[in-house]
Amino acid sequence: MSYQLVIAEKPSVARSIAGVIGATEKHNGYLQGNGYLVSWCIGHLVSFADAGRYDERFKKWRYEDLPILPEKWQYIIPDEKKQQFDILRSLMERPDVTGLVCATDAGREGELIFRFVYQMAGCKKPFKRLWISSMEDSVIKDIQFYGGCDGNLQGICSLVRGMKVEDVLPKIEGIRCGMTTTSCPDQLACALRQVMAAKK
Repeated sequence: MSYQLVIAEKPSVARSIAGVIGATEKHNGYLQGNGYLVSWCIGHLVSFADAGRYDERFKKWRYEDLPILPEKWQYIIPDEKKQQFDILRSLMERPDVTGLVCATDAGREGELIFRFVYQMAGCKKPFKRLWISSMEDSVIKDIQFYGGCDGNLQGICSLVRGMKVEDVLPKIEGIRCGMTTTSCPDQLACALRQVMAAKK
């Protein structure tokens, strides 16, 4: 028997979906039944690495190192979330799992939560997207799966990934600017202009 792996954003949502689609058999970190495995993230299982992961010298905050503009972004799995990530990866790798359903929240952050896990797990299996406006049972019963990893959703993924990078860069740079140049407002403003120009 083959299964579809449904990945929700949090356990409560996973349980709601599982109850409606008939995945009622409980296992460690997921539910199973009726041709589905239903599991969950715990918010952002995968996060952007801090600057110190790119180069040892960035562990010490110095104005001279700014701006920090990684050529290739690195990601981490926080220790407290590693167990659930390992469960998801093992489910993705099961030979009887033929496809996935992204059931994270229908928005920018929800899309990234799933895509980062999919990427970090090295998964290549096809997936579809669950779009629902409510977690009411009556809505879940009318589940519709859309797109695929090579379909229209790829454009959405690229967009939200770029938007996330735009969020992260000022955090990496701006915080360091503030910590290293608080005694010199003009220097702080200059550093922040460098960061914003680099983003463009």
